[in-house]
Amino acid sequence: MSGLGPGGTESSGWGTVRCVFRSELDGTSLYEERITLWRTSSMVEAIGRAEA
Repeated sequence: MSGLGPGGTESSGWGTVRCVFRSELDGTSLYEERITLWRTSSMVEAIGRAEA
């Protein structure tokens, strides 16, 4: 994986985070998937922003 910098971000300073959320409505499980793009210096920071 060339082009990856410290913390797993691209050398451009951009990183993506994938989050999957599960909830229930009337006994039915619902799933939502979000893929977000963050301009950060590290993947730890990108994950923190996505979780917030």
